[in-house]
Amino acid sequence: MDLRQKMFLAIAQEMSITKAAKRLFVTQQCVSIYLKKMEEDYGCTFFNRRPRLSLTAEGKEMLDTLWQIQLIEQRFEQRLEEMQSGVCATIRFGINSTRARIISNNLCRRYNAIYPKVKISFEFRDTRAMENMLAQYQLDLFLGVNTSDNALFVLKPMRTEPIFFVCTEQLLKKSLGTNFDIISSQSLSLKEISKFPMVRNSNDSTLNGLLDKHLLDQGLSLDCAYFMSDYENQFELCRQGIVAAFCPKMMLKRVIDLNFTCSFHQRLLVFDIKDVQDRLNLQLVTHSGIRQPDFINVFIDQLHSELQICENEIDSYKN
Repeated sequence: MDLRQKMFLAIAQEMSITKAAKRLFVTQQCVSIYLKKMEEDYGCTFFNRRPRLSLTAEGKEMLDTLWQIQLIEQRFEQRLEEMQSGVCATIRFGINSTRARIISNNLCRRYNAIYPKVKISFEFRDTRAMENMLAQYQLDLFLGVNTSDNALFVLKPMRTEPIFFVCTEQLLKKSLGTNFDIISSQSLSLKEISKFPMVRNSNDSTLNGLLDKHLLDQGLSLDCAYFMSDYENQFELCRQGIVAAFCPKMMLKRVIDLNFTCSFHQRLLVFDIKDVQDRLNLQLVTHSGIRQPDFINVFIDQLHSELQICENEIDSYKN
């Protein structure tokens, strides 16, 4: 990538010629001259100057192209290192923090046995944030839920996840009455669930959107006391008997682990939801048009294996 292109990236990221100049340790005049010359060479305008600096359609296309060039150069440098001194690289992997807590230890241990020199940088974000990071080449891949269609992405299906409801026995009896038959009841309806105080994900979560559609169809609403995206904190509130929660199947692994270490009255009961048959699509998302090196392909294979092991443990517990 030449100097003009690096200057363009700095301007696009800072959305300020002044800040871009400071970042590159050059004068503001220097950046302006390079930008003007670049626009003249391509015969178009990359930035609107007023009312404030913003990318034109041509500028957005140039930005996407330069992100791809930057990634290709990074991959090339990594491959040279592989050839010269053995594999030595970093995988930038996006994932939900609770999912990472479930699989990261075994995943890292198994992967390290194969590629001991490769580092893994975990980025804990929700799917929408990870989509933006991948589009800007700040991630190499991520594990997302119901990822948006994007020409820049390749989506590899990993799992489909049903949604479950969890609560303590104490809260169950308080919300549905002491005569509720816990032993024979393996599922609850949304109408029954609407009687519980709830903790839910942040409003823009995929899981919330899916459930809200069914609630709206039935004219139901939930009594939501808390909103937080971290399932670990949700489960902790549930264990205290304050609220109940929804969770995807994979998160039940944490429920299982927590139930083995807590007192009886803090144990979380797991219920199917009678009138919600929809599933979440768990997908491994990478860049389109980019050939992945072997060390990333092996990482993907190991990730797939860990997800299968996790699902087997959950199925064994539920059965």
